[in-house]
Amino acid sequence: MTKGSLELVYWRDASFDLNDDLDPGDFICQTTGWVSIEGRWLRIESEHTPTGPRGITRIPLENVVRRRPLS
Repeated sequence: MTKGSLELVYWRDASFDLNDDLDPGDFICQTTGWVSIEGRWLRIESEHTPTGPRGITRIPLENVVRRRPLS
């Protein structure tokens, strides 16, 4: 897997729909890292080491709220 673009990603946590009494807006997370697409998943790698990536987060594409490229 090659490193994608560096982005700030806002995404809805999967637990937001577990409680109908809570506002889904309460469960918006943000993660910064190297972003690539894996099928129906957005993959965010936050660190690269000589032995490979560390700190990988995979988010279903339908849970992504917004992506902002960083330079």
